[in-house]
Order: sequence, then structure tokens, then C-alpha cells
Amino acid sequence: TIGLKILAKHMSEHNTSFSEGTLYGVLADMVSCTIELLRAGYSVDLEGLAKFHLTCQSTLADNIDEFNPQSNIKKVNIRTAVDKDAQSQFAVNTLDFEYAMTREEQAAAKKAAKANLPQSEENSSDSGSNQGSGGSDDDTGLTE
Repeated sequence: TIGLKILAKHMSEHNTSFSEGTLYGVLADMVSCTIELLRAGYSVDLEGLAKFHLTCQSTLADNIDEFNPQSNIKKVNIRTAVDKDAQSQFAVNTLDFEYAMTREEQAAAKKAAKANLPQSEENSSDSGSNQGSGGSDDDTGLTE
């Protein structure tokens, strides 16, 4: 998953005069303004990508006078409607697929990585001292 900071960095590398920090600020403001406009009841169309809008799930009231948003509305959702032009960019025959680990394989890899970490906080918190004199790869906790 790519977050706003990595997206800003990526965008800054596309021949723009804007810095990574400026782009991050613009993107962060876009997110907060999108939320503000959605809360005000607007749909927000990021043209070429998707339109965002809110929906809600509620319980019925006998009449409009008895409807109370605090008690009748049970859930609010942000929904997206993908732009047709954007959707065409994701045709199966236009994408390159690569193998990705399954969730089970990811969990096993994390478990193996944790097993290779130092066993106690005392071993890893000796600032300035190098345990062992050889300075080999084993001192880093890395394995081949």
C-alpha cells in the first residue's frame, strides 16, 4: 500500500517543479477538504479516477417528525463510483501480474524474521559497544 508521503515522492519525480513536501501538503489538504465537503453533503468527483459520496444505513421512523439522525442512522459509508475512463486503464490485458505471497506465506515470513531478532532488549541496547570483535554479518542479526 502506498500512502500520501510515498505518492508525493513519486509525483515529485515526474518532472515537476513542486517539491515532495509541497505535493504532500496539497494531497493532505485534498483529503481533509474532501472529507469536509462529503460531510457537508456534496459528492466529490476526482475526475479521471472516481466520484466519492456518502450513504447511510438507518432504521425507519413512523414519520419525518419522529426521525432522529442520532438514533435512527446506524452507519455512514464513503462510497466510490469509478470513472469509466479510469476503469478502462485496468483492463486485464493491459496489466502485468506478478506473484505475491499469500497471507499465510506473509505470516510465516514475519514469524521467521522475528525469530532472527535479538532475544533480549539488553543485547540490542548496548550503545556504542560491538558484541564480538569480528564485525561480521552475524552482529547485525541478518541471515543469508
